[in-house]
Amino acid sequence: MLEVRDVGKTYREGGREVHAVRGVSLRVEPGEMVVLLGRSGSGKSTLLHLLGGLDRPSSGSVLFEGRDLASLHDDALTRLRRDRIGHVFQFFNLLPTLTAAENVALPILLGGTSDRVATARARAALDEVGLADRADHFPEEMSGGEQQRTAIARALAVRPSLLLADEPTGNLDTDTGREVLGLLRGLTADGTRSIVMVTHDEQAALVGDRRIRLKDGRIEREER
Repeated sequence: MLEVRDVGKTYREGGREVHAVRGVSLRVEPGEMVVLLGRSGSGKSTLLHLLGGLDRPSSGSVLFEGRDLASLHDDALTRLRRDRIGHVFQFFNLLPTLTAAENVALPILLGGTSDRVATARARAALDEVGLADRADHFPEEMSGGEQQRTAIARALAVRPSLLLADEPTGNLDTDTGREVLGLLRGLTADGTRSIVMVTHDEQAALVGDRRIRLKDGRIEREER
């Protein structure tokens, strides 16, 4: 599914180099949920962006379904991200003037799918996250947990094989966060989707099959 080989990422800030990720290697198998755990500045979000093709490594390689992301031209990489990789963030990023179904359908429509097919897939994704009855509600009419589940449905509607979640419970209360984590865990049940989740929350990290602890851009240890 996903293989990372000796990946590094270096930025320049003023006159100095910042090594955000240093020589990281790991694999994510189909149906597996892997949690990247670490304090702020440990490199976990930078690594997640590299896994999703949102950024290119300074060294090493990221292979997704056998393809080296660094070797893809921008158009091909954009299509891959759109069609095969779903993203869920701490902030829901829902458009307030669109209903839940319209928010979920939007990225599918932007990919050139017809209105009828996009709407059907959007409603199916909302049903998968338990929000079939909220499809025609606007974000302001939904709770924080419902908005995050809508954001997850939006990521699922493109039918990705990989879902990347960056602090998905960071904006939620404890009980709602637990519900969202349970939902994410269940999405790998059929063995066709993999999830990589970033968190700094020790309790949230327990939901994963594996926990990979990062420190100063390196893998400190791996736990099962």
